[in-house]
Amino acid sequence: MIYQLGNSELECKREFFGFDLCAWDNGRFYDNKPQYDKPLYLSVTIEHENGPNPEEEFWKLLHWYSPLKVLISYPSHVNTMIEHFNRIRKEVCSFHSRSPEDQYLIIFGTHPDQLHGIGVQWRGWLCVMADDVFNEIR
Repeated sequence: MIYQLGNSELECKREFFGFDLCAWDNGRFYDNKPQYDKPLYLSVTIEHENGPNPEEEFWKLLHWYSPLKVLISYPSHVNTMIEHFNRIRKEVCSFHSRSPEDQYLIIFGTHPDQLHGIGVQWRGWLCVMADDVFNEIR
């Protein structure tokens, strides 16, 4: 599926190399086509975890390069999970440095079974590599 975003064309593919959704820019760099089913680079990687192990999905995001990495999940221990994500992201980045423009967006929602008619409830955290920690979006 191809989307127009400003002057760029983003090609999106679901279930791409184990990610729920990946997108790459086909318009900016002629050779960034999924030759051999692999584009030269990814622009966005997205993981959605509806089960009990969001850290497994975050682990995948750490090991692939894209300037924006997104995790959507419904954990029961949000603060503990954010601390864990901060710790393992720092460990990976100390071993293999990333771009200072890398961004991680974490969205934790309340599972639909627990909403009890109160509507959509979610909290978000953003980490830009230069910031070095996840900060809650307010």
